[in-house]
Amino acid sequence: MKRRMARNRPWLVAFAVCLAAAQVLSACGGSSTSASGSSPSGGSTSTTGSSDGAAASATLAKYYKGVFEKPPTSVPAPVRGKNVWMISCGQKFPVCTQVSDEFEAAAKLLGWKVTVFDSAGDPTKATAGIRQAVAAKADGIATVAFDCATIKGGLLAAKSAGIPTVNYVGVDCPDTPEFSASVNIMGSQKITDFTAKRGEAAADFTNGLLKQRGVHSGKVLMVQQVEQEHHKAYWNAYEAKLKSLCPSCDLVRVRFTNAQVPNPAVQIWKTAITANPDAKAVAFNSDAYITLGLGSALNAVKSRGMVVCCGSGEDVKWLRDGTVTAMEYWPYGYDTWSMADQLNQLLSGVKAADLPNEGGGFVVADATHNLPASADAIQVPFDYRKLRADAWAAAAAK
Repeated sequence: MKRRMARNRPWLVAFAVCLAAAQVLSACGGSSTSASGSSPSGGSTSTTGSSDGAAASATLAKYYKGVFEKPPTSVPAPVRGKNVWMISCGQKFPVCTQVSDEFEAAAKLLGWKVTVFDSAGDPTKATAGIRQAVAAKADGIATVAFDCATIKGGLLAAKSAGIPTVNYVGVDCPDTPEFSASVNIMGSQKITDFTAKRGEAAADFTNGLLKQRGVHSGKVLMVQQVEQEHHKAYWNAYEAKLKSLCPSCDLVRVRFTNAQVPNPAVQIWKTAITANPDAKAVAFNSDAYITLGLGSALNAVKSRGMVVCCGSGEDVKWLRDGTVTAMEYWPYGYDTWSMADQLNQLLSGVKAADLPNEGGGFVVADATHNLPASADAIQVPFDYRKLRADAWAAAAAK
């Protein structure tokens, strides 16, 4: 029987990865500005040539199709009867709740008892939760969106007790890794490798949208949260890619911290968007911030016809009402079932270095592509839950 801990820090991190909005960006072409400072001219809009338009269409089509790898079909049998703890990144936030719910659904098939501990986005509380799991003699611990350095005390306690810990969307300690394993997404246990792929894709897609509209220069406002390593990897990759694709673009930084959400972050967003009426695009990295106030700032200038991209695609109503142009959907549920599978493999005796590629990926949606008729979230082009369930059932039947 599961047990949920108290929910108490309502407005902290919405999910390390997917929740943080953006990262340090400098201007394409070498110069950069902040939202509060002056900036170069927004540039001109030109007509897209036929070759340019064809290239843009091909780029967009690639991401509408999706960039995905399927999960492994050969896995160990479920190690049933285990007492497993999930250290949530904050049950107040929809993405964190989704991850917890998906983990519980996977754990049910694996035959585990799950305790969801609500960290409220606070590393100190997360560390306390890990220590409680150790005291409760947990068989395994899953953590979400916490870097090793911020919860190291808890990880050391779990390691001392011989309890495996699996990390999702966190960065391990560089000198001495403390997580037993991090989810292997698309061939790497480093979340920064995956988020860098997403950053490049988002830049490529945003540039395609601009080129499709005949825009070859101008301001791109970057809504930035700069507190976590995987977001740095995302936006470093985004910046490098967009610099190469749009050397005349001017990237304007709009910075905030999770502690500022919703206020004064909402005012920061509104001020920046209002102060840059010539902006051609607004880039952000999570629709969670739209729900927490960024949406109202964008709605105030919806009539400008700016490109607004790319978010995380968890709440498609923003696509439906035109607030967002496109979303790069990263299916947290897919990776959460991967996390459960990797913990089961550790409990089965598989070494961390031998954990397989669990697949993963992302897909882009807009008003006319991949937008579900009635569902609340964009769908992965295959049923990863069924693939997992079938693989576990087949292994148990051997």
